[in-house]
Amino acid sequence: LLEGRPLTTAEQESWKRLCNDIMRETNKRLEPKGIMMLCALPEPNGLGFVMTGQDRSSIDAASRGIHMPSEDYTVTFTLPARERVDIARTSAESFVRAAIDSICAECIEQQKAYRAKKGFFN
Repeated sequence: LLEGRPLTTAEQESWKRLCNDIMRETNKRLEPKGIMMLCALPEPNGLGFVMTGQDRSSIDAASRGIHMPSEDYTVTFTLPARERVDIARTSAESFVRAAIDSICAECIEQQKAYRAKKGFFN
């Protein structure tokens, strides 16, 4: 928690753009699984970001004014030390692809755990 330094305004904006780009591509991959990531927030010291989402069906129902229970998906992505200090490294395509793969894998694992839990109780 004591690592890093507070990001400048320009760095924060770069991180927000990067997080939104990663979230957009993640949503394209997760759409067939019925998961949609809704929010991506960078950590104030550049140590990573948190992404949250829900089941796509509950989001669609909410847009029609229908409340439907949903599972929450939360992924905390911590950056390797080199990327923490250099936003240019994190903008590299290889890093972005690895982040998307990692986030998608974690969401799918969370979904499997939710389904297994439902199966256990039903």
